[in-house]
Amino acid sequence: MKSFPIEKLATLVVGEIVPSYSPHDSAFALNAVPAFDPFEYRRSALTEKSIVTSGTDGAYPVLRLRFCSLYPFDARNGQPRMFLPGQSVEILARIGSQSVSRYYTPVCGDLSAFEIHVKVYPEGRMSQFLRKQGPGQRQFKVRGPFGVPVIDPESPLTLAAHLPEDIVFITGGTGIAPFLQLLQYIMLPVLQPLTVLTPYEQTMSDELTLSRGDRVVTQDHYLDGWALGHNLTTGATGVFPLSVTSPLNGPRSRLTLLNAVHTPQDLIGLDLLEAAMLAHPDALEVHHFCDRGSGSIARDGVVGTVHAGKMDNTAVADVLADWAARILGGPLWNALAVVCGPRGFDGFAVDAVTELGVDGRVVRVLPADRVMDRM
Repeated sequence: MKSFPIEKLATLVVGEIVPSYSPHDSAFALNAVPAFDPFEYRRSALTEKSIVTSGTDGAYPVLRLRFCSLYPFDARNGQPRMFLPGQSVEILARIGSQSVSRYYTPVCGDLSAFEIHVKVYPEGRMSQFLRKQGPGQRQFKVRGPFGVPVIDPESPLTLAAHLPEDIVFITGGTGIAPFLQLLQYIMLPVLQPLTVLTPYEQTMSDELTLSRGDRVVTQDHYLDGWALGHNLTTGATGVFPLSVTSPLNGPRSRLTLLNAVHTPQDLIGLDLLEAAMLAHPDALEVHHFCDRGSGSIARDGVVGTVHAGKMDNTAVADVLADWAARILGGPLWNALAVVCGPRGFDGFAVDAVTELGVDGRVVRVLPADRVMDRM
């Protein structure tokens, strides 16, 4: 028997997804497909909803929401195939008699289907509205992506080069979302060729045999340190351990996270952090700072080091001393520090980094509207 949300969603999908034109019509190929416009609203539906954190011990609950386009085949010419780290989307909903919109950073996906994390604040108009919605019950308008990405494949010679090898993220609360984008882009990429650094001999029939220098395109991740991929060198397809390959930004890749939250129950993205740590344990360093709570800062499944107390200048200096020493005197394009957090957080974080003697030109601040701050 069909569930109510599925039946409801079915009533929302009313567009014609089978075109009446001939795909061999050259006039159509040249003129009929509209050009992509990030300011054009596209209709989507909430299709999945789950609780990431329940909001115990004084923490606010966080929801994971998945949105899917009602017309996934109605693509635009030049439509981006993925969100780049640092980009956001605008979601608009009708709440009462008003249209209300907020910006959110997708953790994964593209315009046809994506996921966001939403922290539910008591006074948050949009977050409270989303908390009450069930899958398939409402249409939402979505547009984007917006924002200059942290890394830009179209401009690999800019200061924040396409893929610097030594990257630091300093985040507050749900400002971790752009970091999770970058983490997947670098360490858990899909349909991107990875270079094999260490030979691997298959031990089971469904595994790949890999030689140093082989190029493997990852097709799917199992989030346990293994992936399904296609060896471009041999033509074989199978599973393989990601630890024998290089992260997308090179064999000397180093990604460091300093994440400020109130309590361990506020931590999100733990599944992706664990998957990346299993894939490239020597390339990822994670520090969580919890400034609130009664004594214990323990929580099952936490990846990295958990510090009791507020993230301050001294804490940043202690964690980033080695990073600052590595990049001082080196090329600016090979290092990057990104700050993303609630309003007022960015000034502290930028000061803490530059006090280490780091050139301020390697620091990027993501705007506050990219953060789910009391929305």
